[in-house]
Amino acid sequence: MLPTLMTTQTVAVLFGIKGGLSDVGKFAVEHALKMSGVKVRPVALSLENEEGSDYTIDADIADKQALAQLKQAFSGVKYTRLNIGDDSAQSKLEEVLDGCDAVVSCLGNRQNHAIWCNLGAQKLVAAMQARKVHRLVQLSSMGIGDDYLPMSPIKALWWCMLRTSNKSSYKDLVAMEATVLSSELDFVLVRPMGIDPDEKPQGSWKILQRRGEGKLPITVAKQDVALFMLTEAIKPSLHQQCITIGKNPPTKK
Repeated sequence: MLPTLMTTQTVAVLFGIKGGLSDVGKFAVEHALKMSGVKVRPVALSLENEEGSDYTIDADIADKQALAQLKQAFSGVKYTRLNIGDDSAQSKLEEVLDGCDAVVSCLGNRQNHAIWCNLGAQKLVAAMQARKVHRLVQLSSMGIGDDYLPMSPIKALWWCMLRTSNKSSYKDLVAMEATVLSSELDFVLVRPMGIDPDEKPQGSWKILQRRGEGKLPITVAKQDVALFMLTEAIKPSLHQQCITIGKNPPTKK
């Protein structure tokens, strides 16, 4: 369900051009476009020397109708295209953030593609501080920090994968979280379960804020993570906190 606002808020939504984490940001833009009282400023980011300069909107999602709707949503929207590796990236972010109330940030990926989550976070935090924008909802990953999940075979496997085959991405995400945690921003670090391209959105979710709150299904829809993040940006309920998000477990009969 989309939240209702009494006053108009302006939200910048940052997303990479590649990677599953970045797809969450694209869906956050789509959600924002449907909300009354929300003005959205989309920012597509690329490390151009590794990812190129094609900023065409696409997403890894099995539902072709949902993908077509996402592309259609962006067809009438002007969005900033920004090379995060450029020396002018921070100043350009400052221009985008001028007058914003909050930021939703979905940078890069958690596979070993182009590694720039922390680079993006450093420039974003500096730009937010310069423009006195305080609210940041930042996407991270399960397996980073304390995700409050009880130990399980799946968690152990993902823990090992992050630290071996995805070692570069792991180090980048850890550094990104450290950048956000050491800032004085009003942040929420959002650690999603597996954002599966086949997972259909429920329009709801479950979050873990501390140990002992149970477990979560292994996958969650990108659209649901996006809606949670956007909702937290415009109607904050969590402050300087790290949470893990997954889909609502099936009701026991």
